[in-house]
Amino acid sequence: RALPRTRALLLEADFIEMYGYTKVGSNTMPNIMAALTGLKMFDNDTFICAPSRDIKFDDCPFIWQNFSRHGYLTAFAEDYPTRGAFNYLTTGFVEQPTDYYMRPIMVAAKEYRGNNCTPDVDCCMHGGLTSVELVMKFVLDILALGKARGFPTFTFVWLVGPNHDDMNNLRVSSHLLEIGRAHV
Repeated sequence: RALPRTRALLLEADFIEMYGYTKVGSNTMPNIMAALTGLKMFDNDTFICAPSRDIKFDDCPFIWQNFSRHGYLTAFAEDYPTRGAFNYLTTGFVEQPTDYYMRPIMVAAKEYRGNNCTPDVDCCMHGGLTSVELVMKFVLDILALGKARGFPTFTFVWLVGPNHDDMNNLRVSSHLLEIGRAHV
């Protein structure tokens, strides 16, 4: 309902809509791990990718590794580092997980902006861009780089800011995907 133009754009680009296959757990971690590794976190106690402050995610079998082995340029970007998909109450990645990894940039930006910037109160960053706009610029730059070098591209983007506490904020941010349409 909130993103009809985005949905139309994704369907036009032959993306697959996953009816009824969108949730395996109660929050981000089990759902994102199932989507990106094909593993269900709570099947047993020895799951190698179980989230904790002691376990890093570097050894998990993420889908971007498969794409990398097949010659794809890979990228991972998030807008809010402290509520990131792999860093909220966990160690996250120790090594860079993809060819292009935006987290160090966003951590530095958050430190520079201070703690008054949250997913709900986005502060302007590089060139007056919000964090979501900066992520979208990063993605568009990666796609352009892949195209220029003749590489197919796998990019995973995780945005928290626009919708974490209020789904209606998606309407405000949805224009960002339309901005990128001409560049892809």
